[in-house]
Amino acid sequence: MKWNRWIVGFVIGLVVPVVGYVVLYLVVETINELLDEGLPRFFLRQRTHYLLALALNILPVHWANDRYYTNVVRGVVTATMLYAAVWLWLFYREVL
Repeated sequence: MKWNRWIVGFVIGLVVPVVGYVVLYLVVETINELLDEGLPRFFLRQRTHYLLALALNILPVHWANDRYYTNVVRGVVTATMLYAAVWLWLFYREVL
């Protein structure tokens, strides 16, 4: 199978969280703009934005697993572990 390659999964695993972060950021900002000044603002910490975007990698893992693209799953999981290590490195003081 042409698409069952580790590098394909790695690229998907790198791109999906970035796109998810941008979409999540835009949604939160749009909600805050629509709220009146008297209402409290909808707020998520930066680390929560990153973590939610990282969790979106479960979607390509599920998609690839259903099609038995095991190498794609490996690539996505590798990218997820890389992003998780960076997340822990950035926010370890706040988390621990």
